[in-house]
Amino acid sequence: MKHLGVLAALLLCSAVWAQGFGGAAEEQWYDGLRETGLPREVVAILPVEVPPEGPGFPTKVLFVFVYIDERTLESRTRWREVLADYVDKNAVLVWAYSQMPFVPQVRFDPLSLWFSQTGWEFHPSAEDFVPVDGDFLAGEVYSGKPVAAIVLLGEGFTPAESLVVHYGDLAEAIIPLGSQGDR
Repeated sequence: MKHLGVLAALLLCSAVWAQGFGGAAEEQWYDGLRETGLPREVVAILPVEVPPEGPGFPTKVLFVFVYIDERTLESRTRWREVLADYVDKNAVLVWAYSQMPFVPQVRFDPLSLWFSQTGWEFHPSAEDFVPVDGDFLAGEVYSGKPVAAIVLLGEGFTPAESLVVHYGDLAEAIIPLGSQGDR
């Protein structure tokens, strides 16, 4: 959907420059969020280096996760109508971006994404993804064209506790949610 505008462009630009050519501190990625009005407590940024399926080089994908609640709707976004239906429904918006500007297509496995909290793990199936922009479940990102979906977290999730997002066993990041400040 073209309504993902301001946040998508801002996060894409800051992430590509921060990670795409040598990496930078995680704090720099989150600095770009100030423009959107999204509070740090509802966002996680997860850079992943995906190993090749055969011979070749790994690819880099950046995932941006936004927990959908009232704080998300109060931000300066043009896509409130997309997210409004998912407030208080234990849902997370996730974008996938290519971090390889000179590679036209980057592949990832959407079902390698999973979520955890104390005593709870959730490994989503294809049915737990709601398409938002492009075909997220196809696991393909084209340079300059992110894909997005909403993940329905199901039972057992507690919004008052930090949510850990994982890509297989390769990488993880934290959406602080109920906690104060950065972790």
